Amino acid sequence: MNKIIEYSKSVKDILELKKYMEVENKKLFDDVKKINAIYIKQKKRKFCKNCNSRLKKIVFFSFKIPYFFCSNCSHINGGYEDTDFFIKKLYEINKTEYGGSYFLDYKKKMNMIYKPKVNFLKKVIKSKFDILDFGCGTGIFLKACEAYKIYGYGIESNSRMVKFGNKILNKSKIYHRSIDQSFNEIKMSNSKCISLISVLEHLQKPNIVFENFKKSKSRYLYICVPLFSFSSFVENAFDNVSPRNLFGPHTHLYTRESLKYILSKFKLKILGEWWFGVDFNDLSRSLKLSFKINNKEIFNKLFYKYYQSSIDDFQNILDKKKICSEVHLVISK
Repeated sequence: MNKIIEYSKSVKDILELKKYMEVENKKLFDDVKKINAIYIKQKKRKFCKNCNSRLKKIVFFSFKIPYFFCSNCSHINGGYEDTDFFIKKLYEINKTEYGGSYFLDYKKKMNMIYKPKVNFLKKVIKSKFDILDFGCGTGIFLKACEAYKIYGYGIESNSRMVKFGNKILNKSKIYHRSIDQSFNEIKMSNSKCISLISVLEHLQKPNIVFENFKKSKSRYLYICVPLFSFSSFVENAFDNVSPRNLFGPHTHLYTRESLKYILSKFKLKILGEWWFGVDFNDLSRSLKLSFKINNKEIFNKLFYKYYQSSIDDFQNILDKKKICSEVHLVISK
């Protein structure tokens, strides 16, 4: 099977969905600060979350959180442990704050964000398949799969999302499981494909996913992860704008090198890659909010006039260099 590599996706289709990040900047930023305030009180991290090598030197700070580059695998590690206490507090906040966005614009998100993900997966796998969607939230990816007559089931630890999703789905089903139970579901899976859409970056021990996938009868693993990218620099430069990439629940970030390391460790191969990000949308949002905060509205108008229409062109440069804020990978044993 020849590897499929794709780049970019027009951000214009989702600008309306991302508008809330501008409108609710202060609220979102306050939520990030609350999470960071909890995180910074946890036990200091000594070993890389990706390869378990000892971390040596703090490289930078972002919103008061120290970060390490792992000298062995180049993974970006937050300076503190994702303790059981932190995860519990995090998901308590998510239930009422961070997780609230998952219930909004369900149909638009499915059509504009999740159907393209299914289309990419279909291009790579080609033959008929079913899905186990790990950390499926409200089941929006499963709903997009249903639109293409691909059925499966989802595992989710948030009971509110499970209840909501099961009202929306036609044939697929979401089951409530604890995080520990969820990992076991991967190991026992008979589904042809296991998907984790924006999930690995939230897990205490993400490598268990790869380990259990190897033990399962499933053939494909479909992941989508945020990357250390241009967005990370933008966020660090604008300290009055709520971050999206390296923030609160995202205590670590993958790099091309750290992904290569972990896939090599478990002897997994990549069948499909789709590189695209919203780095320049992040830059646009940060500039607009900064201009507004500093009473420079004329620059907002000028930016929109001269540069807004070129966001996709700018983004395409980063995508093709594989230094964008996100990557989708279809993986096999």
